[in-house]
Amino acid sequence: ITVCTCHPAPQQLVQMGYFPCSPVYPMLAVSLEMLELVSTLFVLAVPNERAWATTITKYLKNHGHEFATRDALQCQFSSALSQYQVLMQLVDGEMGKIIDDAREKTTAMFRALDDEMPVHGQEYANVQMLAGHIQIACDDISHPSTPPP
Repeated sequence: ITVCTCHPAPQQLVQMGYFPCSPVYPMLAVSLEMLELVSTLFVLAVPNERAWATTITKYLKNHGHEFATRDALQCQFSSALSQYQVLMQLVDGEMGKIIDDAREKTTAMFRALDDEMPVHGQEYANVQMLAGHIQIACDDISHPSTPPP
């Protein structure tokens, strides 16, 4: 990558699908997919960043890639993982607010329609069923189920 003030390295790395280990001068970047995998792994198994980093370091060494120091990957990866997890929590929180706001507006809209145009019989049941589907869809977005292992 070519770094300049108008296109900082972290921005370019994220656009390429990598997360920088430092927000200013990253020496290492980890794929967003790998961070997602490890985050999920550490939810389902005992978190052990050192063992994970040691395993990856040995794997890379066996394939001709070495780090300058023994703990380089563990330190840098740990930094990237914690920053990534904080960022994902912030995004989840903001998305939750957006979904809750949309849910409130939709509910208010249905109440207003109900007040203005009373619906009877089967039509009312259809409107209620539609409102239930919207509620279920919003719940699925804000609280996705964990896929089976």
